[in-house]
Amino acid sequence: MLEEKEDQFLSIVLSSTKSSVKEEAKLFLWWHKALQLSLLQTEQNDTILIESVIRILLSIQGRQNQLAEERLMSGILGVIGLGKKSPLSPRFRVVARSMSAFLSVQIPQENQIRLKPGSELQLSQKAQQALNTLESMASNKQYMEYQEQLSQASQFIKHPDHCLHDGNNLLALLVNTLYPEVHYLDMIR
Repeated sequence: MLEEKEDQFLSIVLSSTKSSVKEEAKLFLWWHKALQLSLLQTEQNDTILIESVIRILLSIQGRQNQLAEERLMSGILGVIGLGKKSPLSPRFRVVARSMSAFLSVQIPQENQIRLKPGSELQLSQKAQQALNTLESMASNKQYMEYQEQLSQASQFIKHPDHCLHDGNNLLALLVNTLYPEVHYLDMIR
């Protein structure tokens, strides 16, 4: 029953990620709500629920990672790295890459989640790679105007006093600076 509901929720969230520049910021509302609901589930202190939350967050993290790519990875050409240029804006990809890196750091293992601040970060190879990819965006001319946001996101993610509970704070930080004109995101701010 729980896995069926989890699959339904995940299908809705992931199917809603067929984005264009015009609609891309709406995904932030989904990510915000997914983080809120995940945190509510973890408060139940139920191992099965926490495992379910981890699976959902890892799926969202994987999708964020795909959306952050400069080229589409679908189709035969996408598989070999020759996909079409992403229709998503560079500022969206900054947010997607930042949130993906954040979730990678907060889920150090597939059966563990950082719910308490202050514990020293134990970066998995995946999390370290996600951080490196995020930080390398600053040297790409496509993202030059977003260097400050990339630096802020990287510092936020690496701060040991931040845990999963701070995910929506990172999202708000990025939305405030990168999407100030999008008023339907005010609920995240």
